Amino acid sequence: MNEDLIIYTDRLIGGKVEEVDCMVSPAFIGVVENDFQFVDPVHVKGAFYLADDHLVGHLVITTTLRQPCSVCNTISPFPLTIENYYIAEPLENIPSGLYYPHEGIREAILLEAPNFSECHGGNCPSRSALTPFIRQHDQPLKDDTEAAHSYLPFKNLE
Repeated sequence: MNEDLIIYTDRLIGGKVEEVDCMVSPAFIGVVENDFQFVDPVHVKGAFYLADDHLVGHLVITTTLRQPCSVCNTISPFPLTIENYYIAEPLENIPSGLYYPHEGIREAILLEAPNFSECHGGNCPSRSALTPFIRQHDQPLKDDTEAAHSYLPFKNLE
């Protein structure tokens, strides 16, 4: 656990707010794969406060995911930012008064991580090499021989 990201609920009594702005090691994410890596620190910024019988956190989470580009297959960094993320935990689930928000942050990161990404901000230089092999939806087949050699099971659907 990262000692910078511990919320002491007893310090929030009386309407106080705990501001958080720290970098956390990505080890808590627990993903160890070659094609899906979190190696850069996770930046967590926001505030925690008490609302009735719940601890509430309003956070902005920023990190970088490294995964293969869906076009050229090279491992590339992809920034991941989650804004306006809320964590709410009943105080009865925090008997020690120490709250570690890592599990909620981990869940948010994994849910927001894209399944497919393209390097250079969506403009992979290798995309032009694939263009001849991709037929656009609005582009008709070239001739009847191409249609005869293509299996199009849904061509008659309207």
